[in-house]
Amino acid sequence: MNSLALVALFIAIAFAVQTVVIGEAVRGRDSDRSIWRRAARITAVRLIPILVVGAALTILVDRAWWWSLLVLGLVADSMLTIWLLRKWLRTRLVLRPWFTQAYWNAIGGAILLFSANQCLGAHTWINSSMSPNIRGFHVVEELPDGTHLINAANYPRDPHGIPPGAPSGGIVAETFEYIDRPRPADYTSTADRFLCNKTKFPKRWDAVVFQPPREPGFHSVKRLVGLPGERITIRDGSVWANDERLVPPVRLGPIRYHGDFDFWDPMHPMIRRKDSSNITLAADEYLVLGDNPNKSPDSRLWSPIKRDLIVGVADVIYWPPNRWRLNP
Repeated sequence: MNSLALVALFIAIAFAVQTVVIGEAVRGRDSDRSIWRRAARITAVRLIPILVVGAALTILVDRAWWWSLLVLGLVADSMLTIWLLRKWLRTRLVLRPWFTQAYWNAIGGAILLFSANQCLGAHTWINSSMSPNIRGFHVVEELPDGTHLINAANYPRDPHGIPPGAPSGGIVAETFEYIDRPRPADYTSTADRFLCNKTKFPKRWDAVVFQPPREPGFHSVKRLVGLPGERITIRDGSVWANDERLVPPVRLGPIRYHGDFDFWDPMHPMIRRKDSSNITLAADEYLVLGDNPNKSPDSRLWSPIKRDLIVGVADVIYWPPNRWRLNP
């Protein structure tokens, strides 16, 4: 199921659960047959701040604000619910129904959040290894021919960032040409945030979220190119599977792959695989590559990845708004 459909499904379930909980909490005080309609109205009003806070929490990169915003949202929701119950019941004695609905909403909300977390995840990819399709922190430079250079920049408080002015590089969004540039002093465009759909079985050319070999707990995103059992060769700017040239979908742009490259990460120094341009995949292995092959630690560097390391499929970029897109 598409990530947006999953989000809509969980919102509908949350609406139904809250309507039932509020209706049951106050039903003993009001025998009016319109109780469920009014409970639905209260739930609709309450869901607005809940959804706003939830969206803000998935967008915030600075985790220092996460708990503050969550507490603020809970306080605002409590005050709004008490006001709505008083308005509905026309009495000040609303603490008992408020505690009742708060108790059951907490249980239902915990179950719903756990279920949603098993199906969806929100991620940010901060570097340029998937640029220009999934972008990290960057600067957009318009070139004389009208194309746009996506110049990689350091992310906030990056302890291993490239010093401003040092050799860096960017990739042209329209042609995928790699161009050397000095590192910008700061970014002007934030990194893409996207939803990871954990219910989808990945297919070739999907951008997949996974745990890189030898880096437990860390999530990376790369393009799934090679499938189990295939003999993969990287030559002439393309990936070949069992001697058949693989052509990326038009939506991905003119990616040119190559088997070897110079890469060194000061945080995770690794040695490039020998003969990385010619790999035979086992029955449970996948080959993943970055869309920016010049600056991508991927299966050329470590190894193919096992199926059980794949978390899900990057389904939709939802932030910033001008970068909204499906199947990035």
